[in-house]
Amino acid sequence: MEGPYRSRSRDGDRPLPGRRLDPHDHDRRELSSGHTLGSHLLRALQLRRLSLARLYGSRHGACQQLHQLREGEGAPGLALHRQGAQRRRLRLESVGDIRSEGRSIQLHGTLGRPKLQRGGTTQYGRPRGGIGQQLRSGCRFSWRRRVGGDGERCEPRQIGRREEPEGNLAMISRTMVVALCALSPSAMSDDSLAVYGNTPEELRPFGRFLTAPYKQFFVEPLEFTGPGREKPEPKVETVRIGVLAPLEGSHETYIGRDMLAGVELAIDERNKSGGFRGTPFELVVRNDTGLWGASANEIVAFSYEDSVWAVIGTVDGANTHIAIRVALKTELPVMNVADTDPTLVETKIPWIFRNIADDRQMAYTIAFHLYKERSFERVAILRADNRYGRFGVGEFRGGSVRLGHPPPIEINYEVAHRNLNPEFALQIERLRRVDPDAVVLWADAEAAGHLVRRIRGAGLTMPVFACDRVLHGSFVEIAGDAAEGVVAVVPYDPSSPSRLHEGFRDSYRKLHSDEPSVHAAHSYDGTMMVLAAIDKAGLNRYRIRDALAEIDQFEGVTGKIEMDRVHSDRGRVTMATMRGGRWVYNEPKVLRAF
Repeated sequence: MEGPYRSRSRDGDRPLPGRRLDPHDHDRRELSSGHTLGSHLLRALQLRRLSLARLYGSRHGACQQLHQLREGEGAPGLALHRQGAQRRRLRLESVGDIRSEGRSIQLHGTLGRPKLQRGGTTQYGRPRGGIGQQLRSGCRFSWRRRVGGDGERCEPRQIGRREEPEGNLAMISRTMVVALCALSPSAMSDDSLAVYGNTPEELRPFGRFLTAPYKQFFVEPLEFTGPGREKPEPKVETVRIGVLAPLEGSHETYIGRDMLAGVELAIDERNKSGGFRGTPFELVVRNDTGLWGASANEIVAFSYEDSVWAVIGTVDGANTHIAIRVALKTELPVMNVADTDPTLVETKIPWIFRNIADDRQMAYTIAFHLYKERSFERVAILRADNRYGRFGVGEFRGGSVRLGHPPPIEINYEVAHRNLNPEFALQIERLRRVDPDAVVLWADAEAAGHLVRRIRGAGLTMPVFACDRVLHGSFVEIAGDAAEGVVAVVPYDPSSPSRLHEGFRDSYRKLHSDEPSVHAAHSYDGTMMVLAAIDKAGLNRYRIRDALAEIDQFEGVTGKIEMDRVHSDRGRVTMATMRGGRWVYNEPKVLRAF
């Protein structure tokens, strides 16, 4: 296993306290040369891909972890870390036997001398304190893997002692449980790992160190197991659908208005074809002001005052997170068509659905294009100082690090830039000092237009790669000639031949005398998905939710919508380049899109 490795806590990617293990570190060399595993065990580890083990136990309430069966320059070793001031390592001196039968693995061997680290100083001696079972250095031991109803577990057991034991005591809790991440060749195969969010193997968190994770999240179907499906359908004069969008008083009104235009077009077409069993659909529109918590009040009003059957919206990530938590309580289906926050569907709320690719997929596509296809090394980040900017570039930042090219700088700009910083002088000066190979821009259309114009006006010529929000007409209008050559990631390709998209584009042009935007098209599709669910389920929110959850693929004006296990669209994204005042799609052609 290559590269340094840091401890991983049980609750996520946050490293535990402790010194970083470096391949050139003296302790690592001693670990490799002083106590070795037999070649037969090393071969067995390679064959079974048995590369990582974890140990969970408690000593005075502290979390312990058994970290690694190393396959480095020397022989593998076992490292036992305890969160706190002390760290202990146990090393396997020899192994007498290894047996494997199906998914059961049993090891017999001898423990090497424990090494104690305290306060950064290496010490040898008897560990202070002591509770639980004691395994002497040099004692024989057995690890037998068991498969039980509560999961797959492995337990250590002392079975004897050498005639001349060496070293000192290693204190191991009685409750210690070793959970092996990979058990058999089939279970350990990377091919068996479920893929979430189109994450490539190169960007999988801890992919360089873990053959397989201890647990995978967001890869199992998200279900609602509560009651309500038995409720009878009421008699109504109209079938109400809610729309929650920033229509005024927000920097995202340009998105909200396009959303509403797409929803209205879908409702009009369905009413012309007979509505729901002869009953017309009716829109109930509410404004998302962007104020903290305001969206919660709107969802309550939709649920009880307006009696809508589903909601289309909204845009702002923070407000959407609040809205879906209220929807969970009021049990109201929500179809999101514009919020690309990667964490939106990671709330495990079974009432939220999203039919647009998220920032994770777009960030991965940009990262691979910049580093793998264009061979850039120093890519700066310029983003909005809000949730959209922070979470939008989060996956790009992490992906850049995993690909070996951490961004040299991440620059923020104020959302209220008109009043606070209309010239973007500080941002431009920082870019000039860093002089990156390229810039990744995550901003709203208007701000992106001003930023690109200022960047080119300052004589900076590095390529600019932007998020999907720059595809709005206001970006080109503000940036002018400076927009030439800007590359944007696109959730779908509107230039692909599609009879559905051509009909939608013609209808939209007649109504608005303009080309439909990305958000108008996804709003149209999202509304059609909700209406199709109502046709199938009838007027019952619980059955409507179930019908939406059953959609694996949906053919819409944005192409084939492919929903994953947490009900988010994972259709492949593409790129577009500004040429002569218009966007040219599929340019550049990306070799890997996510």
